[in-house]
Amino acid sequence: MQYNLLSSNIETNIRYQMAMIKEVRTMIRVLKQDGAGPVGAWGGSMGASTLLLSSQWEELDHASMMIPIVDWNVVLAGDICMEECVPAFREAGFDKDLVTRAYSLISPAEYPLAISAERVAIQAAEADQLTPPSVIEEFAHARGVDSVKRYRGSHATILLNSSVYRDYAEFLASLSSYK
Repeated sequence: MQYNLLSSNIETNIRYQMAMIKEVRTMIRVLKQDGAGPVGAWGGSMGASTLLLSSQWEELDHASMMIPIVDWNVVLAGDICMEECVPAFREAGFDKDLVTRAYSLISPAEYPLAISAERVAIQAAEADQLTPPSVIEEFAHARGVDSVKRYRGSHATILLNSSVYRDYAEFLASLSSYK
């Protein structure tokens, strides 16, 4: 059996995303049952998407997201690696409207922010082709998130920028639950 994190099978992609959400929700509940204080989270890329969706059901004190995928439809429309999937969607009988509606189910852009906007930090990469900074900034602005920083680099190379780590530490230090 082959497992793909992202494939031309829409149902499989949505099921995998839902399974990841279930795992994150389970981890948050276990931490709270074990008496953990406020639970915060960090997520990058698909992990940030999963984190945002998980927070619709589980309370998070704060969240930091790096290069978050906030709208799967942007990924499908703009990413070169998805060129093979779009024709496969059509072959399987999924027109553009149906694909858009399906991926909207797992797109954080379709949901309100369930975490206090003042306790959210987002880091974007200037050359990100999966989720361009403008999409991230629009998502943040619509939800009142002011802490959005851009870094040189791409979706894959943002981790090479040492400012990412310094800014993350500063964000954590700014939270009253971490002082």
